[in-house]
Amino acid sequence: MKMNAAARILAAVIFALSVGGCGGDETSSSATPTPTATPPSSDATLSALSISAGTLSPTFAAETTDYTASTPGSSMTVTPTAAESHATIQVQLNSGDWIAMTSGSASSELTLNVGPNTINVKVTAQDGTTARTYVITETSTFAILNMHDGTNGTQPYILRDVAITILKIINPSGAGS
Repeated sequence: MKMNAAARILAAVIFALSVGGCGGDETSSSATPTPTATPPSSDATLSALSISAGTLSPTFAAETTDYTASTPGSSMTVTPTAAESHATIQVQLNSGDWIAMTSGSASSELTLNVGPNTINVKVTAQDGTTARTYVITETSTFAILNMHDGTNGTQPYILRDVAITILKIINPSGAGS
């Protein structure tokens, strides 16, 4: 089969285009490379953790997740700071609801029970699956004393760092001892 000159030129152009060449430098490409997306971070650590009352023990370290503290009051705040800016932080007191927080900002006041309280600080990495929970076991050393207020009821009084001497105990029927 014979081809005329125009058909041969057309066939050569089609062949050159199909193998990627049509003159010029065969080692370069004019195609724009597809950008590679950066994978989401899996960093679920804190760079700092502090409390408004008392002292964490041991001293904060990113890889340490269990802490204790004693607080002389009935409330406190926690301030966690994520190591990676895209991580999210939540705080939970005594198995209550998880509350979202802003990294580096203090939580709302956490109302403590007398005795042990568990404060969980959960950090979730940008990837949405990697998480780490820091646990503060806080022991609150305040007491609530219910005192008769001179009417038909009692009033609770919160006592902090005081010594109490009991002079007389009156049972509910009014008899003293």
